[in-house]
Amino acid sequence: MAAQTAVVVAFYSKCGHTETLALAAAVGAVQGRSLIRLRRLADNNGDGPMTAECEEAFARMRKEYVPPTEKDVLGNAALILVPSPGASPESGEWAEFSAMLARLEFIRRIAARICSLPTIGISE
Repeated sequence: MAAQTAVVVAFYSKCGHTETLALAAAVGAVQGRSLIRLRRLADNNGDGPMTAECEEAFARMRKEYVPPTEKDVLGNAALILVPSPGASPESGEWAEFSAMLARLEFIRRIAARICSLPTIGISE
């Protein structure tokens, strides 16, 4: 039996909406017989005011997930990126992670970038 492919799903979410997309991507990887590692990018302390619902989800995610490390990136066959709506590789929480990917020359191995459609009234 061949070894299972390991996949890292990296995302950033404050209210849980982008987390839901990351979880869906992870389910797809599991259905493809891959081992998954969900990693939430570290906060960059730019958090503005949040609703009570967002504060609860934010606190939960900070406890449940660890940020991706070089070992996560290099030790896996594929990487799925799930950015918040409007996020770019240079913005906010993604800047440091994108710089690490460039330094590790991992850009060519990214399996997918899941993009959410902008939704009026939903913040991440």
